[in-house]
Amino acid sequence: SIDFHRGQVLTGSYRADKQLQLWDFGTKKLVKDIHYNQSGEISNALIYGAQFNKLDGNQILAGSTANNEVRIYENDGEYRPQGIVSNLVRGCYSVDYGNKSKIFAFGGGDGVIYVIQQY
Repeated sequence: SIDFHRGQVLTGSYRADKQLQLWDFGTKKLVKDIHYNQSGEISNALIYGAQFNKLDGNQILAGSTANNEVRIYENDGEYRPQGIVSNLVRGCYSVDYGNKSKIFAFGGGDGVIYVIQQY
């Protein structure tokens, strides 16, 4: 998964560690590893979808297939998880923020599209 906002590239990877990373577009260098778990432990999350919030880029949405969940990360300098939608029946394969609102959607292996209003 890949997204771009204000000179930074967000990558989400289907792997056991370093699933979420921020890169500087100009220098092509790694800016930050975003730990899927706040503790920094290897999580085996297997990310399929990741995206910056389209309003201001201050949040990241990430969908996991191994954990069957979606996490929201707030840009507090560390990108810590601020919200989790968990216990999905199957993995999350796609995420998307609304263009002009705090609504996000995600879908996956269960064949259902979820739409959530964030407050």
